[in-house]
Amino acid sequence: MPTDLTATERRFAEQLLAGHSTHAIATHHGLSPRTVENYLRLLRHRTDAPRGCAQPVLIHALITSGLLQPPTPRRPVPALAPHQEQLLLALATHSGARDIAHAVGIEPARLTIEVAALLTETGTASTTQLIGFAHSWALLDAGDENR
Repeated sequence: MPTDLTATERRFAEQLLAGHSTHAIATHHGLSPRTVENYLRLLRHRTDAPRGCAQPVLIHALITSGLLQPPTPRRPVPALAPHQEQLLLALATHSGARDIAHAVGIEPARLTIEVAALLTETGTASTTQLIGFAHSWALLDAGDENR
């Protein structure tokens, strides 16, 4: 079982969960983006998330490991189509655009359009924020990486 996050790790994870970029987090704290990336690397290690994984994958790992609580939903659970649920799972478990597109059976060139539609449907600003709210809405859970 992973140990609790330090106060700094928790603060950075929560800001990431809120949809802030690494650069925005660094600017807010008067740090270099490299310093924030080093903390994210530590968070990946704590959760056994893949090295260099995308931030949505890291947020999914932090929530499923119990190290981070999902945010309080701001709106009701969206009614997603099956292909959108599949895309949501792929965003939570894959880092590369090609891998995500392959997981949902679409061309990589179409991925940006599909992700934008999913963000609009859910009222989220980023894929990282989407993954956090998806946990709040119980659209993702701890067993999803094994589906």
